Amino acid sequence: MAAIDIGAQVGAAAIDPTPVATIIAKDNPANLSGKITDVEIHADVALTDVEVATFVEGVANTFTTRDTELIGDVGIGITHHVVDLDVVAGDYIGICATSGELRSDGAGGAGLWYVAEDQIPCTDKLFALLANRIMWVYGTGAELPAGWTGKISGVTNPAKVMGVGVANIAKVKGIA
Repeated sequence: MAAIDIGAQVGAAAIDPTPVATIIAKDNPANLSGKITDVEIHADVALTDVEVATFVEGVANTFTTRDTELIGDVGIGITHHVVDLDVVAGDYIGICATSGELRSDGAGGAGLWYVAEDQIPCTDKLFALLANRIMWVYGTGAELPAGWTGKISGVTNPAKVMGVGVANIAKVKGIA
């Protein structure tokens, strides 16, 4: 299986704290479709009630969440978190927290989309584009096996509804 990556890899840069609301990283959209299983976050001030999500862009600067995951509180520095996020090639990664500061830089990045409220989850929400910024939220995972579309009867991952596990679909009528 090929490796998926999304967002900006954590790096050393000048501190330019980003006030935490809902922020989507424009740098490095997902290169493949599959599952994001690890998210790396760099916080300058501890973050509380952290949610991460994959986002689909509709019309310019308008986004819908594809999948969400509640991480909880995140300490200062670089931290890794196990997640189970659906992702499709071209999706973006985003984050929301109720307080704290995320490491970012005001130069060198493709930009980020921002809205001063909790928009995880959201549907067709307009975000403001802040150019030339980069934030350090990065996800990795694996491509789905060949033949799997990620949908059953038009539903993406029926084992999760709004990011909450609701069923174990490992077996159907005893067949794995």
